[in-house]
Amino acid sequence: MGLPGEGAKGPGASGGEIGPPRREAGTANVKVLTDTQYEEIVAACDLVTDDEFGPKVLCFPDGDYAKFFRTKPGFSKTRFFPYALRFARNAKQLESLNVPTVRVTDVWRVPHVRKTAVRYRPLEGETIRELAGGRPLPVDTAEALAGFYAELHDRGILFRSVHFGNVVRTPSGAFGLIDVADLTIRPWPLCPASRLRNFGHLFRSREDAKILRSVREAGFLRAYLERLPPRFREKMGERLETMQREAEGA
Repeated sequence: MGLPGEGAKGPGASGGEIGPPRREAGTANVKVLTDTQYEEIVAACDLVTDDEFGPKVLCFPDGDYAKFFRTKPGFSKTRFFPYALRFARNAKQLESLNVPTVRVTDVWRVPHVRKTAVRYRPLEGETIRELAGGRPLPVDTAEALAGFYAELHDRGILFRSVHFGNVVRTPSGAFGLIDVADLTIRPWPLCPASRLRNFGHLFRSREDAKILRSVREAGFLRAYLERLPPRFREKMGERLETMQREAEGA
């Protein structure tokens, strides 16, 4: 889940290098952090959020972020393909598709606390939640946002953490994605069932209820459906309207 300032931010101030030397974005090489290196990073960074297992997101003095993922005990697919590697892979794939996103510079394994982590440069801009600021979104913004969702689905991008806290409008006016660990990119456009499931993730976000009402009134779903082939429109139109009204009334 995206956090305030976690992945959408302006350029950070320069600062001294903390942790192992960084490499360019999208590397799949995993570096092992010693307990000393880990403690040095934690001490030098600002804590953004944590839980009972320790830091979850840290902010470096230079504006980079580190996001930590816990490796569950026992047999788990996260042992073989941890979330940190998924995050890095997804960010690189999105970049190759010209979808604005964060830029990963390091992937870490932290064995003594049973975690993996990524260090990344945030995507400059404002999340849709920040952009709305409790007010209705302008019609042109809602329509552009609908076009972005349609483009993601047409490109086979299934982003399960698709709520408005993880969608960023950049200074150039383009939309991008942050917190990209839970994402799949298919080599074909999403089918209607997958598109509906993806909207279900969005409509379940209670934090976005007011924004959903405002974008509905601004023609968000209409603009999305207009981008689809006629056969998809017929299958999805009524169901999407029902899903959104149910979400607003929840």
